[in-house]
Amino acid sequence: MKNLAMMWVLAGLSVVAVRADTVQSWESGETTVTLTDDGTLKVSGNGAMENYDSIHYAPWRYAVPLITGLVIEKSVTSIGNYAFAQCTSLTSVTIHDGVITIGEKAFYNCKNLTSVTIPNSVTYIGIEAFYNCWRMEYAKIIGNTQIDKEAFKDCRRLQYIIILNPIPPPRWSFYSVDPRVCMYVPKNSIDAYIATYNIGYITAAEFTRSRIVQGTGYSLAWGSRRFECVKDLALAPIVVDDVIFNYDTTELIQYLMDKHRASYTIPSNVIKIAPDAFNAWNCTGLKSIEVAADNAHYSSEDGVLFNKDKTRLIRYPSDKDGASYIIPSGVTTIGDAAFYSCEGLTSITIPNSVTTIEKVAFYNCTSLTSVTFPNSLTSIEDYAFWACFALRLITVRSPIPPKLGDYVFDNIRDAVITVPARSYFDYRAADGWNEFEHVKAFVTPYEIIALCILSALLLSAVVLVIFIIIRKSRINKGEEKQK
Repeated sequence: MKNLAMMWVLAGLSVVAVRADTVQSWESGETTVTLTDDGTLKVSGNGAMENYDSIHYAPWRYAVPLITGLVIEKSVTSIGNYAFAQCTSLTSVTIHDGVITIGEKAFYNCKNLTSVTIPNSVTYIGIEAFYNCWRMEYAKIIGNTQIDKEAFKDCRRLQYIIILNPIPPPRWSFYSVDPRVCMYVPKNSIDAYIATYNIGYITAAEFTRSRIVQGTGYSLAWGSRRFECVKDLALAPIVVDDVIFNYDTTELIQYLMDKHRASYTIPSNVIKIAPDAFNAWNCTGLKSIEVAADNAHYSSEDGVLFNKDKTRLIRYPSDKDGASYIIPSGVTTIGDAAFYSCEGLTSITIPNSVTTIEKVAFYNCTSLTSVTFPNSLTSIEDYAFWACFALRLITVRSPIPPKLGDYVFDNIRDAVITVPARSYFDYRAADGWNEFEHVKAFVTPYEIIALCILSALLLSAVVLVIFIIIRKSRINKGEEKQK
């Protein structure tokens, strides 16, 4: 046992020895596997890779933590069983046309792999080949490929499956995939896919009643669960520079997860951006969202995304540098999830032009300690400040309580809310606002000036009355003396 333990320690030390600036090379079957200094593993040669019973038998097993990219050259015919299993740092895979088979569990547990395109040459994808690639969002299979059972099992974030094969793969190929996934298949095969994925689960009559039109697609039932849709292949989204676009690249659908780049520029032809395209989970390391100068629909200022006229703040990058941010004057709407999970943000300044804060706008801003709502604000939508656990001081300047959606401040009711003195009882009675335990009143500068003027007027009136009384009293006394 001691000897075995020592072997593992030495094996662990060998990981350190494989430095990122050192080129490593191994033989695998009829191929050569080379690790370049940028973390890319390249497979070249003429023929098939060796099959392995586990990643622990692959000669590059100790370099696994360093592998971030993979390129399979076109002269390679087969990717071996378990060849790249548990390469948890792997984020991109390029498989050139020429590969014929992808072996069993070849990419098992490559949890940071976000997309894959299988070329036309591939005729077979093995059992559990991409099992537990749970961050994968996009899979495109170009050829008439046989997809074995559970090939994409537990790819739970998979949203888009593009299959060019007119013959549907077995229904268990995508076992435990999110039921909201959308399949894009040849138009003439839509009914075949629908029928295949409902065999043995619901009757034809039940399915006929459950099938519904969704845009250009149909709902697709899977046992007791339902896929979001199956659509015409011509409408399939595409991946460009690790970003998912619709078929003609006019809509930016999703920035793919964990690309770790500091900046991304939205192309000039984009006319629509999906609400969660730049969600915090996917945008690790993204500090700036820029926009091509000739884009007619969007703009950027200081790395923050706006609509063209900057009246709507669309997205503040979750990893942007700085603990505070001043929203530019002129913004009227803080959009859905605009500051979602900006955990480093401690202070936000909202100008007196903002009228609406939309759903989950500041959700999970866990470091935000205080916020001041301007006089212009009229509504705050659902979950806007949910999970802002550090929020302790809320100042509202509007004399009319802004309308609150559901669960806006649901888990921070112990915060102190300060409202205009003249509206204190209005806030105490308003839905949502009346749930705060600690409500204080403040007097605005204008109210202080008005109060001073009113006090001066009252004082003047009192002095005048006293003067009149004294004068009248003297007059009365004078009259009495004359008598």
